Amino acid sequence: MPDENALASGPLGRLRARGLRVGDLAVVGPFLAIAGSETALYLGYLDVTLWGHALTLLACLFAPLWLDGETATLRAFALVPLFRLVNLGMPIFFVLTLSWFPFIYGPLVPALYLVVSGDNDLNPRAGLRSAVTLFPAILLGAWLLAHLEFAVIQPDGLLPAWSPLHVAFLAVVMIGFVGFVEELLFRGILQRTLESRMGYWPGILTASVVFGLMHSGYSDPNEVALAAGIGLAFGLLYDWTDSLAAVTVAHGLLNIFLFGALPMDVLRLGG
Repeated sequence: MPDENALASGPLGRLRARGLRVGDLAVVGPFLAIAGSETALYLGYLDVTLWGHALTLLACLFAPLWLDGETATLRAFALVPLFRLVNLGMPIFFVLTLSWFPFIYGPLVPALYLVVSGDNDLNPRAGLRSAVTLFPAILLGAWLLAHLEFAVIQPDGLLPAWSPLHVAFLAVVMIGFVGFVEELLFRGILQRTLESRMGYWPGILTASVVFGLMHSGYSDPNEVALAAGIGLAFGLLYDWTDSLAAVTVAHGLLNIFLFGALPMDVLRLGG
């Protein structure tokens, strides 16, 4: 354990003496570091992005030695650079892009499980009943958001052909891997942790902005802003239903429309 007298006379002690809340560094520091790393990705500096997220991850792991009582906040933030490092560093195994996703998202599940199992305050609920009850509204909302996002980024489709087998594979990947992992990370862990740490609106807005920043790879400010808005919508749905299944399905359906149905519609119209 760090010597308390040494801490009191050190840099953190001097910050306390000036009336600053040192614990806020557990939120402001990782947030700015993630924003800086994602800005580098937005500008095309991949090496800077990787180093920035690697250093942020290490800082979040070791900062609890000096920021007593902030372990949960820093642990939640540590998952974000870990997510990006796995996302950018995973080698390509398959020609079909869709086949990469299980290898990108699957390795994150153990880390998410360890964080959730180590924090009784998180306790994300499956909420299957809410997902089933609200499915028509979730389907409509995902369809509308997908059309809005498609108008912004015009992504290429991930399906080589519109067949039942390919559609089923897309659904499994987008709901079971992408939707589940991202919603557990950004809503189930990060948002709930920040709401507990900062209060409801500051917490949900900060988590939504971080979610938006993680779309910097498109190098489009409209997409970053839209993704933050979508993150806020998912965050409100999650808090209202207390259902991880509901937001997972919403996220997955949005991606199915965005990367499957809508690009195929464009190809058919163009043909």
